[in-house]
Amino acid sequence: MSSSLRHCWTTLACGRTSWKPAGEPAATSFGVLVGDAVGVFNVTVLPQHRRRGYGRAATRAVLRDAHAAGARTAFLHSTPPGVPLYEAMGFHTAENWTAFTP
Repeated sequence: MSSSLRHCWTTLACGRTSWKPAGEPAATSFGVLVGDAVGVFNVTVLPQHRRRGYGRAATRAVLRDAHAAGARTAFLHSTPPGVPLYEAMGFHTAENWTAFTP
């Protein structure tokens, strides 16, 4: 892996009891830092833990870690249900993609 590509991995499901209600994982996320930009990927919250702030916390954790590592901008892809959360966090739609399946 080149030195210009560093991974900022954050898994909120492990290592913090507040992210493991009843002992099970609640949320996970990771970021990929390239230069001064971080891509936020795979923000996932298990269905039984949604609408409790875990998605926001997972996204913030990636942004915090990436900022400490030099990121000054961020991007992500969202499912339709995630759009209000990311807009509330200051993200805005830059483009829309269409996915085709057989």
